[in-house]
Amino acid sequence: MYVTKQVILLIGAQALCPTFGGKAPTMKKKDFEFENMKKLLFLSLFVLASFTTMAQTLPYRSYAEFNGDIGAYLKYNFEDRGNLYQGKTIGDLLKDVELTPIGYSPTLAELKEDGQTYMICIDIYFKNKIKGKFNPLRDDYLTIYLEPYVLWSELENQYKKNEGDKWTQQDYEVIKNKKIKVVLYQYT
Repeated sequence: MYVTKQVILLIGAQALCPTFGGKAPTMKKKDFEFENMKKLLFLSLFVLASFTTMAQTLPYRSYAEFNGDIGAYLKYNFEDRGNLYQGKTIGDLLKDVELTPIGYSPTLAELKEDGQTYMICIDIYFKNKIKGKFNPLRDDYLTIYLEPYVLWSELENQYKKNEGDKWTQQDYEVIKNKKIKVVLYQYT
C-alpha cells in the first residue's frame, strides 16, 4: 500500500471539515465535537499506519545507485529498512550487503545475574579513514544488536586471533547464525 501526501491531506481535510465535499452538519455541537474527535483519532492512526507501511516496503537499492557513497548505501538499505532484518540472522543481512566487511568490534557487558560476559552488539566496519585503525567517530559501519545476547566465551577465541582488525571467513562462520534485534548505521 503506497499512500501519497496528497491522499493523506485529502482524507485529513474531509475528516476535519465535514463541509469539504459534503453537506454541513445538522447535529448538536457536543455530538459534532465528539464526531470530529473520532475522525481526528482515525486520521492520526491512518497516517501512522501509512508511514509505518511505507517504511516496511522500501525497496532494496544497489550500491551502484549510491555512486560510491558507502554511508548512504548502508543507512538506506540496512537502517531505514532495518525492520526487515529483525529476527533474522547476521548471515542473512551480510548476504544482502554488496560490500565486503573490513573488520569488526564487539560490545561486551557483564550480567549481574550470572556474572557471565555477553556480546550485546557487534560493529561491522565497511570503510575506515585510517587503514587498519578503526575509529567509531570517523568510520562507516553497522551496529547490530543481538537477541538473545551471545556468551562471549563462544566468540572470544576467534576474536583473539586478529582482534577484529580484519574480516575473515572464520569470523563470518562464528557469527552468521546470531539473531538480529536492531540494525543501526553509524556514520562519520
